[in-house]
Formats: sequence, C-alpha cells, structure tokens
Amino acid sequence: MIRTLAEGFGFGIAKNLVSGVSEGRRKTSISSKSSKIAQKQLRRVVQQELENAYYADPITFNSVNKSVQMIMSAGYKYDLDESNREDFMEFIDNLGQIGEDYTADELWEYIYLSEIIFGYSWIENVMNEEMTDILDLTRINPKQMDYARDSEGNILLDEYQKPIGYIQTISDKNYGVDTRNMGDEVPDEYKGRIDKSESQIFLLPERIALFKLYTGSNGFDSYGLIEPAYKSIVRKLNIEEAQTNSIYARGTFPLVDYIGNGKTQPTNQRLEQALEVMKKFKHDRYFALPHWHRIEPIEVKQSDIVDTALKHLRENQASAFGMPLAFATSGGEATNRSTLNSQQRLLEFTLN
Repeated sequence: MIRTLAEGFGFGIAKNLVSGVSEGRRKTSISSKSSKIAQKQLRRVVQQELENAYYADPITFNSVNKSVQMIMSAGYKYDLDESNREDFMEFIDNLGQIGEDYTADELWEYIYLSEIIFGYSWIENVMNEEMTDILDLTRINPKQMDYARDSEGNILLDEYQKPIGYIQTISDKNYGVDTRNMGDEVPDEYKGRIDKSESQIFLLPERIALFKLYTGSNGFDSYGLIEPAYKSIVRKLNIEEAQTNSIYARGTFPLVDYIGNGKTQPTNQRLEQALEVMKKFKHDRYFALPHWHRIEPIEVKQSDIVDTALKHLRENQASAFGMPLAFATSGGEATNRSTLNSQQRLLEFTLN
C-alpha cells in the first residue's frame, strides 16, 4: 500500500503546503452519499448501519480493532527511488498541514480501519491550483463518498473504462451551504448525465486516492468485513436485548402462596390478605403466617435454544472477520492451547 501511495501520486512536491491550495477546492472533508438505486441493485447495507454495528457490537468492535492493530504492529517501510526519497519524506513528515492534524501512522491506520468497516478508504489529494502537485492528504468520511453515477445508478466510465469522477455530498440537507463554486466542472460530454443534487459536488479522479478491500463483480464496488456478518450481528444484538429484558423481568423466581387445604377453602378476603403480605417480601425479612399458607417459588428454566442461537451467530461473525472466535471474544479459556496457536498463525497469514 505504501509503495502504491509513493509511486501513484506522481509527486512534484510543492515547498509551500498551504499557499498553493486551489481556492475553488478547500473542503473540511470530502463526502458523498451512495446512490439508493445502486444500493438496491447490489443489495448493499447502508454504510451508516455498518458503522453502527462497529460501535454497538463488542465482538465486531474487538475484531476490527485487533485486525488493524496486528497489521500496524508489523511495521512498514517506504520503497522509493533515491531521486524521490528526499521530497517524499518531506511530504510525509508534513502531513496534516491542511485540515486535521495527523501523522503518517494515523493515516495508514485509518486506511486499514476504513477498508475493514466499509470496504473503501477514500483519501483526498489536496492539489495546487494548477492541478500539478499534491500538497497534502486528507482523510475522507467513507459514508459520504460515491462514484459519479447516472439516474439508474450506473457508474459513469470514460473511454478507457475508468470512472469519470466522484460525488461529494456537502450536507444531506444542504444547511445553507453554497456549492456553486465548489468542486470541479463536469466534462462536457457528461453534463446532464450525472445524478447530482444541489448539496453535492463533482470531483475529478485525480483528487481522490481510493483503496478497496474485497472488490465486487463490477470491479468498482467493494465490501468490507462487517457487511457479510451484518444480519448475524443485528439478530444477535436483538436476541441479547430480548434475553436481558427477560432476565430483568424474572430477576427472582415468582412466588405462589397456596392457601387452605382439601377441607378448608380460602375466601376472597384471605386471598387478598395473602397477596398484600407477599408484596412486602421485597422490603421485609420476617413474617409469621398461619399453617395453611404454603409459599413456594416457581422455577422458570432458560431455553437452551437461546444459547445455541447466540453461539451460532457469534461464529458467523467470527467467520466473516476471519478471526478465531476465541480472539474475537477475548476469551480463549475453553479452547485448546495448541488449537489457539494454529488459529493465530492462520490469522496472521490472512492479515499478511
């Protein structure tokens, strides 16, 4: 990846990283919403839901973070020609001069994290006015980025079958944002063909460095690791919530007071009096009752189906991440040590 960055950006690094930024293209972050039509055709999960799953589910959160941490722990180096080394290293040392502050390590970590969660990592190449030099790199919110598409959701391609550009959504509701002087001009041959709202702008391909994880059949759309497990994640969270609510409702076994015997039938008054006494059980500790009262708990057993279903759904999650379940849950007590070692080697091979 690092080599691709170094060789693919076409460096002629400007010495002044700030002064040469194109006034028509200074954004806080590049963003764009995905085409609803395209999502329907590809049966994609909305990207906001992928991020929700990452933050809401402990196994997903741990699996994603562990994958990124293991990748970053391996270290990296820049494979450069000596003629480019000095300029490139100066560029890397000065990342984050425009927009947010961050280091090179944080940029690489963000690329891996974004790919795993969303399937894409979008990086803005901050260009000078002449569009000849890359002055800085800016991390992009993947939830708001998409290819330029037509009204039917098809990606618009040039004569070489390359995307003609990308779409940025400045704001979903366009809160007073004037986009008329923002972005790039759409090439003449594609004017009127791009499906773009007033809150969106067009960006030329050279403004974006796009990294994809698992590419779809069309060669452009990409999948992360959460999407294949998404349904299992949602179902597991729903079952866990329902099970927790059930436990709250049955924090203690319900009590029944059997009053009277075969010879003596209780009156309604005695039943009501017994009920009032039992309501005080939450507060009082000592009671004296006549011999015809027999108080017993009703034991409610937990269904084995719940535990089996949760185990199956957790295994589905671990399979999607290529992460051994013992590592995903950070609980390997029940797993043989030799098996864990083998699983760890396989995980490291996969991340490599």
